[in-house]
Amino acid sequence: ENSDAVKSVEKQHLNEHNSDARLMLKMKFLPYMVRTFICRNGLATIQQGDQEQFSTFCLRLMNMWGISQQTQSKWWPFFKAWGQYVHDVYKKTPRDYIDPSLPPLNSAFYLDHLAHFTPLFEKGEITIQNNPEFCKSEYRAMVVV
Repeated sequence: ENSDAVKSVEKQHLNEHNSDARLMLKMKFLPYMVRTFICRNGLATIQQGDQEQFSTFCLRLMNMWGISQQTQSKWWPFFKAWGQYVHDVYKKTPRDYIDPSLPPLNSAFYLDHLAHFTPLFEKGEITIQNNPEFCKSEYRAMVVV
């Protein structure tokens, strides 16, 4: 009986450890996943000028990855600003933050633009413009428990 109790406690400890390890792994790779699957793979959606589709695309991926609502809320301003930046680059909108010396924005060179964009975003130098062509909707989400 005692050995079954010990095995049960050990199994519970392993499950908790595996859960913690999975969470740690997920959080470690979240920036990679965001760069690759949202920033790069969302370029075509943004190029079409559809913020609502890009928003849906971002939400679908984050929900599929099991990202908490709190973490999604933290990432949301970044996605909105990235969408604005990409839209402005594609439309050749004159903005102070666009660097004309960067290569064309596409899936091959998006990291160059992301490296330029990220510090500007972090310093608050990129703000969401009230652009009716691109910013059609606000952040909406559904939490299913």
